[in-house]
Amino acid sequence: MDTNQNQRPEAEPVAQMIREAAAAGGITYEELAAATGQSKGRTGDILRGYGPRRADGTYPETTGQALILARLAQRAGVSAERVRQAGRDDVARMMEAVPTLADIPTADLMRELERRLRVREGSLTAPDNTTKEG
Repeated sequence: MDTNQNQRPEAEPVAQMIREAAAAGGITYEELAAATGQSKGRTGDILRGYGPRRADGTYPETTGQALILARLAQRAGVSAERVRQAGRDDVARMMEAVPTLADIPTADLMRELERRLRVREGSLTAPDNTTKEG
């Protein structure tokens, strides 16, 4: 018998942290899913670290993209510093660059996040809010 059958991968530390914080705060998977635009099932897969059992009896490892994890962490009340300590600096940077990710429509989020990161890193200047009168 294959020793990998029926063994489920562990969730990455940041996903475990989000899952625990959500449970402690009474936040459901439905609420977490709504913050990301993901399904409840996909959100659960990310937070557990594995997807549905395959025909061969194995479970696929499942991780979330940085953007999804940032939104989940914010919704669960996990700070960027704790996310960084869990080894996901990329997620923490997204959380810091856009402190109110949940307020930005999903369709606009990536474009806005990339713009803010470029401004922060100095490869794009921040918009000038002054107007020129002619």
